[in-house]
Amino acid sequence: MSPVLGQGLNSSLEDVAVFAQCLEQHEGNVHAALPAYNRARLPAIQALLTLNEAAAASDLGLQAQDYGILRKLWVLGHKLLLALHIISHSLLNKLAPQVCSGPRVMAMAMGAMPYTAMMNCLYQDGLVLAGIIAIVGIVCLCVVQ
Repeated sequence: MSPVLGQGLNSSLEDVAVFAQCLEQHEGNVHAALPAYNRARLPAIQALLTLNEAAAASDLGLQAQDYGILRKLWVLGHKLLLALHIISHSLLNKLAPQVCSGPRVMAMAMGAMPYTAMMNCLYQDGLVLAGIIAIVGIVCLCVVQ
């Protein structure tokens, strides 16, 4: 975990709180609480790691680990989604602040947005961009013909 998103301590505190809840639900039985804890935290941790890896890949001070080509493409795709989210939401916020509150990365950093919700925003932005590209492509094809 790199320090790029500043979520190490926040995530650790969430881990402690969730594990304490799991222990309480399972009456102190650690063997029963651990699987419940894993089920509860895994989606959020996977989303945080994905966001962290994408953000760290764009940080000039960090070197990307040596991955195979498929992993490099995966990281690049998430890096592009993160950049798309920040740019598009910043522009929309400038043009129509009543419609768009700006990039949600800060809400995630402040603990106001779950990591999984942030990943969903990135994927939605990607779908919107794909739709726009498809529409522009169809319009261009119609104009050319």
